[in-house]
Amino acid sequence: MKTGNVEEVLNLIEAAKAGDERAFDELVDKYNPLIMSLVFKYLPQGASKADFEDFRQEALIVFCNAVMRYDTTQQSVEFGLYAKICMEHILVSQLRKLKKLIPVEPIEETLPYNDPGISFVEKENVREIWKIINETLSAFEKQVWDMYLSGESCESIAATLGKDEKSISNALFRIRKKLRSVLKRT
Repeated sequence: MKTGNVEEVLNLIEAAKAGDERAFDELVDKYNPLIMSLVFKYLPQGASKADFEDFRQEALIVFCNAVMRYDTTQQSVEFGLYAKICMEHILVSQLRKLKKLIPVEPIEETLPYNDPGISFVEKENVREIWKIINETLSAFEKQVWDMYLSGESCESIAATLGKDEKSISNALFRIRKKLRSVLKRT
């Protein structure tokens, strides 16, 4: 992202945080190349279409969360780098899980990413996923999830929230279980 666009991005983030869907859509459009490049960077060769969708959804969830958590008043880290770090963290975790499984149906080489309908569908998916997260998780779980997605360890989250590591691990387990269950139904 060019430095000249920093002010525009900050304005879009603030508007998105205030509930402006158009601003959020613009952010997804601007950062979709980054999102997709990270998905393909961490998606192992021979992964299935379902694996690709899992990686893409994880990246979109984290991107959405990064928009909501980014501190526009700080000057040290630009949003693009912040979002990239958050997405890489979760995609590495996703890759570790996937390596334990045997790949099934290979992903097609030519997926229609330049199709204008795809970005509209992705925006709707991200919006729906964000809504699901907010409706499904308790306030404590949302707080743990936000901290986890921003790259904090269980130990760090526990220290910040004044809880023991076991309760944070249990919360993350519940969160994943809830989100998987809800996302499988959609």
